[in-house]
Amino acid sequence: MQIHRAKTRLLLLTGFILLLTGCSISDWYNGYYAETASIRRVHKERNAYYEAESPEMKELRKKNQTYCSDLASRPENRVARKGYKNGVSNTPMYTSCMERRSTPTFETYKSMQAEKRRVERRARGKCIGSCYSHSSYNGHYYLDAYLKDLDGNDCIDKNTGKPISNPEFDIILEAL
Repeated sequence: MQIHRAKTRLLLLTGFILLLTGCSISDWYNGYYAETASIRRVHKERNAYYEAESPEMKELRKKNQTYCSDLASRPENRVARKGYKNGVSNTPMYTSCMERRSTPTFETYKSMQAEKRRVERRARGKCIGSCYSHSSYNGHYYLDAYLKDLDGNDCIDKNTGKPISNPEFDIILEAL
C-alpha cells in the first residue's frame, strides 16, 4: 500500500512540474509578460492615434512620410554609425520634418503632451521629487531625495519663498 501512494504522489509531482514548465513561470518572473503587455498597450495607443485622423490627414501623412523619409535617407543626410558603411537614416531629421509639415509622429505627439502636462504642473506649483545616489549598504540603495521640478530647479515653498530640500529624507530601493 505504501508503494501505491508513493507512485501517485510521484506522478502528481511530475505532472505539476511539467505544468509549471509549460506555463513558463520563469518568463513571467523575469518580466517578459509585463514587458509584452506594455508593448501591446503602446501599440494600441499608437494605432488609435493614427486611426483617429481624418482621411485628408492620412493622405497628407503618406505624402509627408514619403518626402521626409527620402530627405532623411539621402546619402548627405545619413548619420555615421559604427558597423554601417553607408551610415543610417537620420531619424531626428525625419521627426522634425514630419512635425514642420503638420503631421507629427506618435512619439512627437506624446512628447508634446508630456511637455504640456509639465508646463501645467509648473504653473500650479507642483513639483516632482528627484533622487540622487547616496550610498549602498546590504544590497539596498539608499538615495537622498531632493524636491526638484522637471527642469532640475529647486521647488520653491509658496509661503516662505525658500527652496524646498530635505537631505535627511532617505528612500530605500531594493537593489536589482
